[in-house]
Amino acid sequence: MSELDDVYVHRGLWTNWSQGPVLGRTITTDTRTGIIVISILAILSSVATTHLWHIVIFALHQIRARGCPSDLLFWQQQAILRTLPAPSALMAENVNLWWIWRKRAQCPFLRCFGHVLLAFVYVIGALSATISTSFVVQTSNVEVLVNTPFCNKYIHRDQKPGWSHLDKTLDRAASYRNRCYGEGVSLPETCHSILIQPRLLLQQSITQCPFSKSMCTKGHVQAISVDTGLLDLTSDLGLNLPRQEAVKIRKKTTCTVVPVQDHLRMVNASTDDVYRSEQEQGFGFTRPTTSQIEVPAVALGKNLRFSRDYGNLTFIFKPPNDGLPLGYGVKQVFALATPSNLTKWDVVPELKLDDADTVLVAIDLRGATYIAPVEDILFSAHRSNQNNSRFFSDRPVGLLGCTQQYQYCIARPSQTEYCTQLRGALLDIPPITLPSISPLQKAALKHFITITRNISSVRSTFGGYLNATASISPMPGLPPDQWVHEVIALETQFLSLLQVMFTDHATGYASGDGDAKNSTPPVQSRDRNDRSLLCNTQKMRKAGGFANINYFGLVFIIVMTTAIVLLDLYLLKILLFLSKFHRAMVPRLDRWIQDGILQLQRRAFEAETKGSWGKIDQEVPVTTTDEKLAELSHASLPQGYKVTQNFATSDLLAQRVSSSYLLSQWGADLISSLSRFKVGHDTTDLPHQVEDDVSDFSVSTMPDRSKD
Repeated sequence: MSELDDVYVHRGLWTNWSQGPVLGRTITTDTRTGIIVISILAILSSVATTHLWHIVIFALHQIRARGCPSDLLFWQQQAILRTLPAPSALMAENVNLWWIWRKRAQCPFLRCFGHVLLAFVYVIGALSATISTSFVVQTSNVEVLVNTPFCNKYIHRDQKPGWSHLDKTLDRAASYRNRCYGEGVSLPETCHSILIQPRLLLQQSITQCPFSKSMCTKGHVQAISVDTGLLDLTSDLGLNLPRQEAVKIRKKTTCTVVPVQDHLRMVNASTDDVYRSEQEQGFGFTRPTTSQIEVPAVALGKNLRFSRDYGNLTFIFKPPNDGLPLGYGVKQVFALATPSNLTKWDVVPELKLDDADTVLVAIDLRGATYIAPVEDILFSAHRSNQNNSRFFSDRPVGLLGCTQQYQYCIARPSQTEYCTQLRGALLDIPPITLPSISPLQKAALKHFITITRNISSVRSTFGGYLNATASISPMPGLPPDQWVHEVIALETQFLSLLQVMFTDHATGYASGDGDAKNSTPPVQSRDRNDRSLLCNTQKMRKAGGFANINYFGLVFIIVMTTAIVLLDLYLLKILLFLSKFHRAMVPRLDRWIQDGILQLQRRAFEAETKGSWGKIDQEVPVTTTDEKLAELSHASLPQGYKVTQNFATSDLLAQRVSSSYLLSQWGADLISSLSRFKVGHDTTDLPHQVEDDVSDFSVSTMPDRSKD
């Protein structure tokens, strides 16, 4: 089985029902477009987190804006919050405040590092949000919807001996089983890039022999039961069905080693008869001859595939000197519990059950040789050559008898799912068997029934797969429970065939097999229960080249970003409008406005009696007339003295402290001092109080002559 061809991938919007009708909305596109979308989403996420931070800062400022008397540290923090600093800037500003006020204010560490912690947590959250946007787009090993005009079932012709496509299907299933159904826990990477569920699990247990006592081996483990559990056709086999249309299937197989001694026949048959039986079993060999030879045969019910009457014989094997393959040969027959012309085996009563199908597997052991004896009850080998260097099977043929039971479950709207009892395979779906079944569910069940019937036909024609198939001779030996491993191998072969045939129906047999001439593009049937309802419902995986964009996630990020940006831009205007109806909101909002840099500038001009002002209760104050305002003077220095360096003792004060704040601190003393001294006096003549106030500043003692 190979990866899905790019031309059969559905591009555009579709619904992945396994994720729900909302979260499952998916856009499939090429990888390049997916990368562009990831970049756009990252930008949108950054924009959203920036504006959301503004809202957080606004909320923090409003919570603190109670109007109560507080120390200067509090007012400096409010001024910093009003500037809407970035999270990193808020952390730096508060660390600086803590360092300056560490010995001057009460609990400066807790008061400052609370803001630092808030900014740090927000940065982590913003990074997480930005990273999470990348999950909206998947660019590797994505689930895709198969879309091909070749979706149709392959109708093989029973009378045609070639069955080329089914032969190839068996080979592809065996190859996939060898890769993806190994004993290791981890699977090769190629297994994860083809099917939705690369390996279906089996549950095994020891149980009682299901047949008559004469068909059970005494003194050994009675039987092994292998159960698939309920397989969901959506999550396990990749059918894209809504949850209310879900279909689940369970297959339970119970196998035991059937004693062959009482049913083994060595018959004299012409080579022509032997090879005709091989041809009638689907192998397609003929070799006319009249020589009489003795070949092994198994008599456990008439094989109806034989055109000649061989009596009660079920299997006839090739002569040992006539091209016997190395290792083992495997043949199968099956009998359905429900009478049908599909059954090609008139099973003996000892193997027949009313509630299960019966499968008989015959293994030709004549071509196997071993270095050591084999104790397994199916492959037992104790006959040896003269020097005991080679060991041969104790009998020419080994038999496995199995029962197969199926359980079918369907989801029902507003009700619990309905399940049948374990029974033989269904051939049709009468309403009494599965009441309230929908057309889509019926089509899915028919699809499964047809595939299982084809698997039985393939196995009865081409045999089966054995773990013990030898590539070299002689073989080193086999473990004593090898037959249990073979039962599991037969079931994993069934599962791999099931997976291969499900995907073959979706992609179309003609797309991958030139011999499948019966496969044609589907024509919409008037019968809505036809399997064509399942066309364009199969999901597979693609390792690369395509990207899946979650439609819900894409829309959610765009809508949330737009909403956050608009809220940040218009939040204050909305609150100001609401404050007309809720007067309690006015003081806090007014404090936000008055702490703004433009309002602080207005207050500085007013402190120097410059300008006549309007809109002083809004974010942007204006002068009532188009008047010219002189530059604000430096903070509280005697006129005529030049500032030789920044009057602030730190960058924080230089950036944040307004003229009105400085005037409030030194204004009174300076005004009283300047009233007694003329411009240009040396600072040594100033009172000590003034000297202390201006001691943090470096000033020139020379008068300012620039105006002279």
